[in-house]
Amino acid sequence: MMQTISFPELAQKYWDLEKDRHSNPDEHQGWRTHIPELNDILGGIHKHWYIVIGGPQKGGKTAMAVSLLTFFGKSNLKVLPISLEMSDMQYATRLFANVGGIDTDKFRDIQLTDEDWKDAKFAKDTISQFEGAFNYGARDIETVRGLVDEIKPDILFVDYVQLMSSRKVHGKRHEVLAHISAELKGMTLDYPMAVIALVQVGQEAAKSNNFNTAYGFHGSSAFKNDADVAMVIAPVFNPAGEITPEKKRVHIVASRHSREDSFDVTFVGARSLIGGAPKIEKVNMGDVVEATYGPSSYQRKKREEQ
Repeated sequence: MMQTISFPELAQKYWDLEKDRHSNPDEHQGWRTHIPELNDILGGIHKHWYIVIGGPQKGGKTAMAVSLLTFFGKSNLKVLPISLEMSDMQYATRLFANVGGIDTDKFRDIQLTDEDWKDAKFAKDTISQFEGAFNYGARDIETVRGLVDEIKPDILFVDYVQLMSSRKVHGKRHEVLAHISAELKGMTLDYPMAVIALVQVGQEAAKSNNFNTAYGFHGSSAFKNDADVAMVIAPVFNPAGEITPEKKRVHIVASRHSREDSFDVTFVGARSLIGGAPKIEKVNMGDVVEATYGPSSYQRKKREEQ
């Protein structure tokens, strides 16, 4: 959406904006998240921001997106999550697990207890109040723009960008991805919303924490270059070099509005949870490890014996 404005109009418009910002600061602050460290570094999530969240496959990207979405949904913001790899019921499982504090394997194995059903009812009632919509299968960027024009969300989530295509641009894959990234950035200029796009990075990048190498964002350097904020979710290793399953490290690797920094957050893969939640104290870490990485050979053997 192109706009041309004279310099006198530009000066007056900015003057009026700053006067209003200082008279009504609460109206203009960024949307706070459930992660204090993220709020401290970024000052919240702002309209017109294009935010890229990178991570290796099964590395916590969707858990971050679901955690942010549920928090924003509870905050009465209109959200539009678009998934290119999960159906509506698969995505609903993630939402119910996050909001209700119920491990996803209980839904998978049809093992909800009476107490779980109470938590599931709480999740149903909470999610029913969210404004916006869920979409599965909007595989080209032109369809995404149409959905944004129709629904007019405050925050658009795309999971994940490398699965997208374009009806208008063809050719080498990196050229198509660069076009898609530019379009997502453009939407933040055309609409008063934020875009949160999930992007895969290589396993080696996550391990080395070096995101300026060829192991960075898969497919195109445009993701990092276009983003207002680019962050990468990486594993946390203990002194023995083993992955700490209950934590992830978030690296702010590029930002037009803040410093670059890193911090650790709670991670519960079985509940699509990053950053803490009221029911975190109920987590059994043995269950978390098994849900995230599968049962150990010892566990499988014991169950076979029973």
